[in-house]
Amino acid sequence: MESSPRTQPWLGAGWWALCFQFFVAEQIARLRWPGHYSMSTNWISDLGAANSPLHWVMNGSFALQGVLISVGAILMRRLFSREVEFSARAAYCSCFRPGVLGVGLVPEDRNGQVHQLAALVHLVR
Repeated sequence: MESSPRTQPWLGAGWWALCFQFFVAEQIARLRWPGHYSMSTNWISDLGAANSPLHWVMNGSFALQGVLISVGAILMRRLFSREVEFSARAAYCSCFRPGVLGVGLVPEDRNGQVHQLAALVHLVR
């Protein structure tokens, strides 16, 4: 069944809703943390470091989140006027995608400075 141009943008919202996977992945990685992982005293980036048993789950989740948001934004672009779309796309492409992907692709224990910069871009967006 083909989707009409009217329903296609709402598929984008569905891709965005799948970003919930991040919270599931975080809890799975947290539960396998050696000792006690504290959500108030540990950094979430610790779950993606090599000493975390499920670091690949956390880092993969960050990267997947970037893909889900990218595809969702593409599918939802028809909801916005050309001016708003251009502004939103420019802000998104220059800030969010490199931030969330950088956090997932460069763990804190691989290159702390790059990871911190990516995390800052991701959080400030």
